[in-house]
Amino acid sequence: MPRAAVDDLVLRPATAADIAAVARCSRAAYGKYLARLGYEPKPMAADYRALAVDHALWVLSDGSAFYAALGYRETARRPHPRVAGSTLVFMSKALPAGPD
Repeated sequence: MPRAAVDDLVLRPATAADIAAVARCSRAAYGKYLARLGYEPKPMAADYRALAVDHALWVLSDGSAFYAALGYRETARRPHPRVAGSTLVFMSKALPAGPD
């Protein structure tokens, strides 16, 4: 993956065209935990298309290459009264060029 200058990077809402790259990033970032957990970690099973439609998914890009994804999802569970019922996931993984 080419290295972008920081000034060229833009955090923007994800579009339908980004979904495959976000899913690929998720598999690359969390796939190593499959054997240890015995199931897919939640970020691997997330519905990124729905997050994008709900405007809760952003990507970091330089216009031609994908670098990271940031997703936000409200959850029904509140683990602690002072903790919001939400999940914020940041994924960043160097992805080799190739088909999604």
